[in-house]
Amino acid sequence: MKWFSHIRRFIIVLLLQILLFNQMQILGYIRPAFFLFFVLMLPLNTSAALRLVLAFVIGLLVDVFSQSMGIHTSAVVAMAFVQHYLISRMKTSKEIDMSKAPSLKVVDPDWFVVYAMVLILVYHLVFFALDAFSFSYIWRHFYIVPINSLASFVVIMLVQLIAYKK
Repeated sequence: MKWFSHIRRFIIVLLLQILLFNQMQILGYIRPAFFLFFVLMLPLNTSAALRLVLAFVIGLLVDVFSQSMGIHTSAVVAMAFVQHYLISRMKTSKEIDMSKAPSLKVVDPDWFVVYAMVLILVYHLVFFALDAFSFSYIWRHFYIVPINSLASFVVIMLVQLIAYKK
């Protein structure tokens, strides 16, 4: 039954990314990567191999519908790779149920903010490095990566806060 909720989350997040967030472009270059929410919300005890496979699948589907030739897939797989190590290294003040998704209900808010921000930043660093694939655009990354990371983080936190109220 718990996997049904993950499958439902996968479908909802993918549809929102494709139908809403892929069509949205704020100020010409800000596009929230809401599909990262699915990878961030995988249970903490999910194996590294399964985490990488699920990240690959959602990244590939986003690439297919946004015609971006594997950039999302590469970046989200890199994020999932870092995620596995980040979960084991981060300390918290309260006991965490590793079988649950890391939401604001389950972990400390400070822990979740650091967890989400670091992983979203990793995703955007890899994404924009692969997107430009040139050092001539390196100065552009100094403002695009933080702004897009912040936009993605804000959208994901709004969803978390709405779910936290329930």
